[in-house]
Amino acid sequence: MAGHVADWRGEAGPGRSGSGDARPGFLFAAYLGRVLREEEETMTEQGLSPVRLAVRNLRVFLDNKQVIEQVSRALPAKLGLTAERMIRQVITLVQVNPELLECSHTSILAGLIQASQLGLELSGVLGQAYLVPRWDKRRQCKEAVFQTGYRGLINLAYRSNRVLLFTAREVYARDHFRAVYGSNALLEHVPDLGAEPGLPTAYYALVKLRGGECDFEVMSRSRVEQHAARFATTTAIWQNHFDEMAKKTCCRRLAKHCPISVDYQSASILDEYGEAGVGQGVPEQRPSRSEQVGAELLEAFPQDGPPPGEGEVEVAPGDGGEVPGSG
Repeated sequence: MAGHVADWRGEAGPGRSGSGDARPGFLFAAYLGRVLREEEETMTEQGLSPVRLAVRNLRVFLDNKQVIEQVSRALPAKLGLTAERMIRQVITLVQVNPELLECSHTSILAGLIQASQLGLELSGVLGQAYLVPRWDKRRQCKEAVFQTGYRGLINLAYRSNRVLLFTAREVYARDHFRAVYGSNALLEHVPDLGAEPGLPTAYYALVKLRGGECDFEVMSRSRVEQHAARFATTTAIWQNHFDEMAKKTCCRRLAKHCPISVDYQSASILDEYGEAGVGQGVPEQRPSRSEQVGAELLEAFPQDGPPPGEGEVEVAPGDGGEVPGSG
């Protein structure tokens, strides 16, 4: 790709006028598609496998300057994450799960941006967030869907200055467990440390705030199974990681009645959409603090434009809005 001249804006391309095009995004997509096709033809001639070709194409797409800038703007500055690190994690994910290579590049980028905005690493080892291939009935193709792991939700909870303790656990058959809701809410869990604690019978998520308040969400195994049967669009994840999915479901339900932080709420909602197979799309970038201040100033002190004589020609009433000398 380095050998291609990135002349996609329309300023000086062959057969184009110097005025450019009003659709730079469209031109860039068309340009990148042409480059990828050319490189795919070249690599096919070199005898590379389809999987390696797909990984190569995705790497070219994500290593583009515009994509890197977009991911960099989305990342929270205080976490020390970089766009290059996040992109490397995506490449690792698709190599571990080649089914993701069947998903559109746009959906993979959308998941990458969502993970970046929340500051969650797309790493199976950390279990903070994932990209999951799902069949999109409306588009009739596979799409990569962003989903948060329960460890990612716990990570987001601890970033809030309000949270003192946050945990999610399973309850085994021989554990002592007592949960009481109401004005005298109580949660007691004493695990059985024997060699055979039995199977998990319930799951819960608990949060304790710095002000002393405590809240929790408890679900029996049967309720979790009913939830999975009703909302999950794929059974493979639940079959292979039932306990983790159950704890994450408790964390999400806890977010509905205990507002921990904006990022925690956002991650919970996105995960619900992902589990239900609802398209998430490329999220809008968060405005910077300077942009927020500028918007607040414009709202507080609206301006109709500079006074006459300072960059604009004053048009007298009845002139029909025409500027003298405009032809």
